Amino acid sequence: SLPSVGMLHEAELAASEALNELEVRASYKEAEAKAAQEASQRAEAEAVRANAQAAKQQPEVERLRAAVAARQSEMEENKIRNQLEYERGRDFAGPLAKRQQDLDKDRARMEEVAEEVAAAQAALDDLQRQVDAEQEAISASNVEPSSSEPDATYQSVYKVDDKAVSFDTYCQRLGGFGILVKVRNFLVFQGDIEAVAAKTPAGLTGLLEQISGSDALKAQYDQLQAQTLAVDEKVKRGEGRTIPRYHYDSNMVDHCGKQLETTFSNMLTLLFARMLK
Repeated sequence: SLPSVGMLHEAELAASEALNELEVRASYKEAEAKAAQEASQRAEAEAVRANAQAAKQQPEVERLRAAVAARQSEMEENKIRNQLEYERGRDFAGPLAKRQQDLDKDRARMEEVAEEVAAAQAALDDLQRQVDAEQEAISASNVEPSSSEPDATYQSVYKVDDKAVSFDTYCQRLGGFGILVKVRNFLVFQGDIEAVAAKTPAGLTGLLEQISGSDALKAQYDQLQAQTLAVDEKVKRGEGRTIPRYHYDSNMVDHCGKQLETTFSNMLTLLFARMLK
């Protein structure tokens, strides 16, 4: 069956409304496209103006860059110039002169130390010669037969330094050491032994020095030992500096110390030799 007139009229109205809506949308799209085109044109114009402005400012930018480079170069030149002036104005002669003065003082001090060591060495040599002079061995008297026969007679033989001497000469030499044979002062009695046994180490040392006669050299020994210690202290201190030459002086001081020990040992040997004789 055919549609009615009302239905056709409604369909026509709906189609007309749809057509109007499409026209409206098309006009909106056309307006948007026009606006986008205008925006694109404005952007292109802005880009053209920016390029023109950049082209105008390019010489100024180049000038500023050249000015900055020139300023940096000038600052570097001033820095180098100031450094050169500072180096030229520095006092190189002063520290060198001060160092030379220190070296001269050290050299003079080394000479003084060498003189002190030489004086101590000479004193030690004198003391050693005195001790050697006192170390003449005195042999005890021996009773020797006159021959190898059974009926041989015997006689006493007195020797000094392995040389036969008379009894008087022998007694005189013993008297030089404080041993008087005639008064028998070399005999040791029981009370003396007890007194010696009761002595302290310091007392025994004093007694040994008195018997041996080495107490006469004690003051000189102490003086030389003090000089050696003073020289050793000066060498070690070295006025606050370490100088290779001082090693030689220190070795000399050690050598002097060893000679002092040797001298003291010789004095003790002489003491016991006298006691045994």
